Amino acid sequence: MIYVSSPRISRFLVEVVSNPADMARGLGYRQSLPQRQGMLFVFQDCARQSMWMKGMNFPLDIVWLDENKTITKIYENVPVCGTECPSYSSYYKAKYAIELNAFDASRIGLEVGKTLSFNI
Repeated sequence: MIYVSSPRISRFLVEVVSNPADMARGLGYRQSLPQRQGMLFVFQDCARQSMWMKGMNFPLDIVWLDENKTITKIYENVPVCGTECPSYSSYYKAKYAIELNAFDASRIGLEVGKTLSFNI
């Protein structure tokens, strides 16, 4: 677990995943996630990425970051899968993604264009 911070945002704790099996599972099949905690996905390549909510039991925010750790896209309150399970694209090249509880991104102060600080 590491802390993520930036000027003018509240610091928060994330679990780091970077191997394919852990990234595919993500937060799926967990019953909950403590407030102000999340999961940081570290992709092998900086490229257009996507995620889906397979196996999720609670809604999330998905925050996409480029290789400079700058936020490029935020999906807020992404619902769990029903009969369909759409994917959520980074739209731009992404090296990282952070999953948080629904609405935590705005509570923490995350916005597109902000650069975050963390050491892996």
